[in-house]
Amino acid sequence: MSIEANLTNALSRQNIRVDVPCRFTIAISTEPDTMGNAAERLLGLNVAQIQEMSQDILFGQLRLVIAMMTIEEINSDRDKLLENISNNVDTELKKVGLKLINVNFTDIKDVSGYIEALGKEAAAKAINEAKVSVAEQEKIGETGKADADRLKDIQIAEFIRDRDVKIAVTNKDKEVAIAMAAKDESIGRADADRDARIATSLANSLAVKGENEAKITIADSDAERRGRQAEALKLATAAEKVQTAMALQESYVAEQKAEAARAERERTTQNANIVVPAEISKQKVVIDAEAEAEKVRLQAKGEADATFAKMEAEAKGLYEILSKQAEGYDKVVKAAGGDTNNAFLLLMLEKLPDLVRTQVHRQAFISVLQRPASRTISDVQSLYHSHNPISAQVFCLLHIFNQ
Repeated sequence: MSIEANLTNALSRQNIRVDVPCRFTIAISTEPDTMGNAAERLLGLNVAQIQEMSQDILFGQLRLVIAMMTIEEINSDRDKLLENISNNVDTELKKVGLKLINVNFTDIKDVSGYIEALGKEAAAKAINEAKVSVAEQEKIGETGKADADRLKDIQIAEFIRDRDVKIAVTNKDKEVAIAMAAKDESIGRADADRDARIATSLANSLAVKGENEAKITIADSDAERRGRQAEALKLATAAEKVQTAMALQESYVAEQKAEAARAERERTTQNANIVVPAEISKQKVVIDAEAEAEKVRLQAKGEADATFAKMEAEAKGLYEILSKQAEGYDKVVKAAGGDTNNAFLLLMLEKLPDLVRTQVHRQAFISVLQRPASRTISDVQSLYHSHNPISAQVFCLLHIFNQ
């Protein structure tokens, strides 16, 4: 592939900037070691990427070669220039699996005009040598005309020669001086341009540095702002959750208090509905038993005494049962951890069969109140004989109230 590498403003060994336009022809090397480098470095790259890599290598090595040579060597000794470039470039190209095939130069120029001045110096020298040669030939021609005029011609020729030489030397010195002045002027302009470019580059670098620092400051500020916003949002969310939790806790405490009050009310209601009626029933049973015993005693002393004693014993037993039940209720509440709801549920489960029987007896009592007295007495006797003395006592009490 052919790559154009027009090197500009390259510094020579004399610190004179030159332009070296050239074209390189390169190819992938066929040497085994170099082919391994090509497989490692160039695999996966397209032609444009390979050209770009090669162009970087060519520019770098070309600048290095120019920096090691003077303007005179670059301008006059092209073979040395080609040899240096070939050696340096080929060595670097082999590292990436390439080799240099050919290199061509066009017109090498320098910014200061030093090469042009060298050309003018060589031209002036050739002109002077031509003039001297012409004078010598004129002298020989004049000698052939006449011997008499030989000395005169010789003198004239020598005079002309000396004059021409002096003129040539003067012209040469003048042109050299002009060239040196132009060179110094060009070098001065190049130095000034270099200093200006350096100052511009320094200012640009400082500006870029300032812009980068400003961007970093802005980025840090944005990051800090986003961090504070996130922290504020996190605190607000946490506070909201805390408030919600506190509200839920207060609601839960209020519900617990309401539930406790409702349980206490239900416990009191249940106590009034169960314990008090039980106590009343107990007292009524005792009174009814005593009244019935007195009545039976008047009717039949033997049977009455036996019945009274039996009923008194049963009444005492019932009293003891109810007392024990009251103590049992207290123990049930304590066993339920003071929770009256749980205690009430336990009692309800225990008393459910009795409540069912009481409801059945209530219906029976209502029917008894509507019966004649003679039938009621026979029912009481039937209850006694069926070993249900409590029901018999209740029947007697209801019958008395009905009278």
